[in-house]
Amino acid sequence: MQCEKNIGRFGLFISFFPEISAGPIDRAGYLLPQMTKRNDFSYDNVVSGLRLMLWGYFKKIIIANNLAIFVEPIFISPRDYPISVLLLSIYFLAFQLYADCSGYTDIVRGIARLFGYIITENFRFPYLPKSIPEFWTRWHLTLSTWLRDYLFLPLSFFISRKLKRASVLFINSNLVIYISSTLLTFSIAGIWHGFSLTFILWGLLHGIYLSMSNLTRIIRKKLRKKISYYTRYPKLMASVHMIFSFHLVAFSWILFRAQSIKDAMYIIRKIIPSRTMFDFTFFIER
Repeated sequence: MQCEKNIGRFGLFISFFPEISAGPIDRAGYLLPQMTKRNDFSYDNVVSGLRLMLWGYFKKIIIANNLAIFVEPIFISPRDYPISVLLLSIYFLAFQLYADCSGYTDIVRGIARLFGYIITENFRFPYLPKSIPEFWTRWHLTLSTWLRDYLFLPLSFFISRKLKRASVLFINSNLVIYISSTLLTFSIAGIWHGFSLTFILWGLLHGIYLSMSNLTRIIRKKLRKKISYYTRYPKLMASVHMIFSFHLVAFSWILFRAQSIKDAMYIIRKIIPSRTMFDFTFFIER
């Protein structure tokens, strides 16, 4: 797009009040053209805007806030609750975060629509993907594309210029570039949500999810051809993938919401019993 020379429109874009606090992160190429045209009063815009706002407030106040009443005390003091309650709180947390974030976005979209602006739908059924890469095409879409364009791709180009070898530790250099860029990008995505170790590890975990998805892509493709259930019951297998992906995401929310790494590891040890597998707190806390 061409450089915007009108200081008024530029000022309106960078200070557009519906989006300024927490997104969506709409690009200038999408939002500025809407600001250059005249927006006359439209009854349809008012109705659509109010409908979006009401739906957003319903998700935020009725769903998210009520789920938070159950979730917050548990994550503040997880040692006071049995395993069954900890497990239930993880599911409640997943839907609380979705209702909270998507509800806020719907309110923002509704406000913008009242003034004739159409901003991006940021959440598109994010708990119905069949893989983690697909999850990131449904959850906080504008953040995902921003991370891709301004962090992942520049990091990939930078690492590819520095990496002259065809392989590293018997791993193809393209995979090394993808994995290192993904891990760095999602670690920074964690910091974007909050400057604490729990957020960084949450982002890093999603980076690991995506890296493993890329590493196993060819193997999984071959397995699908060999396992007859994929051709005989495609909808059933799609549902299995959907459930598995949802649980991976729900598991990651433990790190996102826990007050500390120690609390997160306590919850993980409780819901996945093991004596040593998840006991990293000694190395982190000392």
